[in-house]
Amino acid sequence: MLGRLNQPETRRIVAAIEQMASNPFAGDIRALAGEPDAYRRRVGDWRILFTVDLVARAVRIYRVGPRGGVYK
Repeated sequence: MLGRLNQPETRRIVAAIEQMASNPFAGDIRALAGEPDAYRRRVGDWRILFTVDLVARAVRIYRVGPRGGVYK
């Protein structure tokens, strides 16, 4: 999906993902209702869906997509 974006959007999303390595809760983060330990990060019109394992200190990104269609 990232390959189809223009370069500025791709850079913003990649920078947000890289920032999540040091602090997964920085930025516009919201918990997803009905999904334990699942969050979304807003990057412009795009959303990064991820989970955080605090014990293992791991962030698992499971979807990146446009606003509105990403949750389906």
